[in-house]
Amino acid sequence: MGSITRNGYKVVKAAIDALALVKLKKELTVKPNIPAVFVQPQHVKRYPVYSETKNFLYVPKQFGIARFGEPATSEITVESSPDHWRFTGSLRPLQVDVVSKYVKDGMICLQTGGGKTVCASTLPPP
Repeated sequence: MGSITRNGYKVVKAAIDALALVKLKKELTVKPNIPAVFVQPQHVKRYPVYSETKNFLYVPKQFGIARFGEPATSEITVESSPDHWRFTGSLRPLQVDVVSKYVKDGMICLQTGGGKTVCASTLPPP
């Protein structure tokens, strides 16, 4: 019935009965459960977890699959090659140690902002 896009599971609005569309939007408008010690419940706002255009409704991927079935198509294309993402920088001394330990132990462990993503980008593909 739908297709997968970068915006989520895409459903044609015309394929959904008007009352069902209203119910679907209501179901996909959520309110987070925040303990009252942080904020008074009446101040927590509801928000939609879907988006829409004139002709389409975009819902979260797993919700769309569960509700409407496997997508007929995928509109997501991959236009880059692994060479496009090759790391060309240099690691800091601490990161060199982390990468060598990763090769042996299989875990990258650094503090916030320590460069875990940079370290991972230097590793060869699996």
